[in-house]
Amino acid sequence: MKKLLLAILAAFALLATSCDCFFLPGEGYIYSESGAVIVGGDNKPIRLINNENAANPTFEQLLIFISEDDTNTLPYVKDGPEVFVCSDFAETLHNNAEQAGIKAGWVSIDYADGSIGHAINAFETTDMGLVFIDCTG
Repeated sequence: MKKLLLAILAAFALLATSCDCFFLPGEGYIYSESGAVIVGGDNKPIRLINNENAANPTFEQLLIFISEDDTNTLPYVKDGPEVFVCSDFAETLHNNAEQAGIKAGWVSIDYADGSIGHAINAFETTDMGLVFIDCTG
């Protein structure tokens, strides 16, 4: 069985500050507080595709979805023509979840020390509250 990639982000809370980003649903792009479009490793905009019929899952439904989704098996590629990094993993998981009818969030984490941040996903479960998933391969 695939590893479940649930992350408890207490350590991130100590090291990170929030990113003042916003999302325009009609476009599907995420914008930084300065108005710049957030991009993936390939410098192309992160495009979130929401499903208007998606709903918040139960914790068990989320676990089943995560165990069946293969996003975490994609290769992490930091350099070269096929760059695929955490923001791309989070985009892929978001869009897969929404396509499966599960409402998902894309989360940007900025570190207080100014180093390169991280991207993960958030899911509001109906029975266990907010759950963060880091599926970076």
